[in-house]
Amino acid sequence: MHERYDEFDLETIIAQAMARGQRMDEGQSIFLARQLDYLKTKAYEVEYGPMSALSIFPVTSELPDDVMTFTYGVWDNVGMAKVIADYSDDLPSVDANYREETGRIYRLGDSYHYSLDELKGAQRSGRDLNARKATAARKAFDTKVNDLVWLGDADHQILGLFQQPNIPVVPSAGWDTPGAASDELSQAVTNIATLTMGNHRANRIVIPPSANKILSALIPQTQMTYLDLFNKTNPGITWEQAYELEDIDGSGTKAVLVFEFDADNLSIEIPEQFNQLPPQARNLHWQVPCTGKTTGLTVYRPLTVQVISGI
Repeated sequence: MHERYDEFDLETIIAQAMARGQRMDEGQSIFLARQLDYLKTKAYEVEYGPMSALSIFPVTSELPDDVMTFTYGVWDNVGMAKVIADYSDDLPSVDANYREETGRIYRLGDSYHYSLDELKGAQRSGRDLNARKATAARKAFDTKVNDLVWLGDADHQILGLFQQPNIPVVPSAGWDTPGAASDELSQAVTNIATLTMGNHRANRIVIPPSANKILSALIPQTQMTYLDLFNKTNPGITWEQAYELEDIDGSGTKAVLVFEFDADNLSIEIPEQFNQLPPQARNLHWQVPCTGKTTGLTVYRPLTVQVISGI
């Protein structure tokens, strides 16, 4: 049986019970506070689940948790310095393709609850409450962040990855053969280096799971796969899979994502991590509000990303 509890939760439970005329003795109040501490701990212990965006892209928490908007710079190109003479005023501009954008921070929320009968039953049996509701609330939060990153939210003008206006999208000729797939991936890696004038290099490739079989095919008369050869000629690439790439537009279009994994290029900003507020009395149950904040996916340097569409 869990023994710790949060003093603020206990004070809230007592105050709300009194305000609503609920009859809770000291033992019941302490029991509920202990159970909430247990449930919150279990939810916080859950690592990011199978929501791919939170493991594929950089996740940052750099913004204050009390702001609603933020300003960030977008680089459509990367400036270059040059050798100059003393007293020269012929200095190249490195911000010719730089602009500032204003982004919004969005609050997400859900909740879970336990009835008075569930609490009394757990207290009587001497068992902790089942933590599934708390962990489900955490999963729902992570799932929404994942959906905002990939798909956006038209109702709130949140752009998903595939609605970003400046990310280069290259039409695929089709991955009918492993050789064609390998050639297009190599070209995407080259494109990022070329467009950024060698200042950035792709180090992560994300494919739909169905494409794995194509790249795993053996090169004729060898024991090496096309994936092995690609990795040999392009060292330092990390591979990921995302089911979201099986259909990026609702019509079955498959895509591949090639980019440089670096928080200076793009990131999922979460100014306020998933957190659980003190319980609230609601008729015959106690509700635990859960909330957090995110910006979705912010792309600072679009040219460090390439989408191969229609493989």
